[in-house]
Amino acid sequence: MSEVVDRLHEMSFGVTANLHKWHAFVAVTELGNLTRAASLLDLDQSVLSRRINSLERDCNARLFVRNGRGVALSEAGARILPHARQLLRHVIELEQAVGRDPVRPATPRSEEIGLALPLALSVLLLQPLVQHVRRYHPGIRLKVMDETSESAAAVPGQAQPALSVAYRWGGAHAGDRVLARMQPYVVGPRGDALTRQASIPLRALHRRPLALPGVRSGMRMALDRLLRRDGVEVQLPVEAEAAVTLKRLVERHGLHTILPLHVVMAEIRDGRLQAARLDVAEMPCLISLACPDAIASKPAAIHVGNALAGIVEDLAGQGMWQWESAGKP
Repeated sequence: MSEVVDRLHEMSFGVTANLHKWHAFVAVTELGNLTRAASLLDLDQSVLSRRINSLERDCNARLFVRNGRGVALSEAGARILPHARQLLRHVIELEQAVGRDPVRPATPRSEEIGLALPLALSVLLLQPLVQHVRRYHPGIRLKVMDETSESAAAVPGQAQPALSVAYRWGGAHAGDRVLARMQPYVVGPRGDALTRQASIPLRALHRRPLALPGVRSGMRMALDRLLRRDGVEVQLPVEAEAAVTLKRLVERHGLHTILPLHVVMAEIRDGRLQAARLDVAEMPCLISLACPDAIASKPAAIHVGNALAGIVEDLAGQGMWQWESAGKP
């Protein structure tokens, strides 16, 4: 008889009893990112995290370690991975032998979902999002609006996006999923003495000429509250809503503005602008994801939302923001 038959009476199937855990382990390994793996497996991220944590308890070892771009295998995880892959390959072969197809599409054949993105975030998020959707969820069609959710909602009769990524200054809206947290930066022209420092206090803006968005913008309202509180007066020779206009005013006319770091990263690398962190804890800039309750449970919304969160997590490794998630392993 074969070795397997000889040992059948000894088998208790401890760590291999739940194949879903090994499925999760291999998915997180392949993608290097818990959120993207949750999207691929059509799971809530907290469920996937619990499966990984349970598997680590079963193995009595830490299988993943966090790095700047997500997660990587630990020494124990790397040793186990080839066996886990072999186990799943055998499961697939067994399913096929009994006439079952173990590979089933997780999303409908065709589903369109609207997505509103601020231009500055679209530059960073859209390309990896499209690549992810085309590879793992080809049935989803993205309809992208290059604007914030607020501006999209302001157009009467216009179809509203299912998902909206937006900047929230000072705090998230009820029901938002917070993806990342950033500090504001004071942006100045090349050679500017003020922004040559690593960080500056709010009082350093006293009587400085600034180019800022209008009074209805979230950033402006949050900043105005702090300026009034601390008795800081600023000059406002010009107001502009678009980040590209604000950057041009700084570069060409010697003004200062306030923006998240990633918005001016390219200009800083080119030596055209400088930026110093504004040292105010009460004015965080959040990247939030909003989704109407009626759409939140749809597979396409779940997959695209999780994919966006995973991309934001990857970009956190570049130091532009702090990734936030309740489902970290």
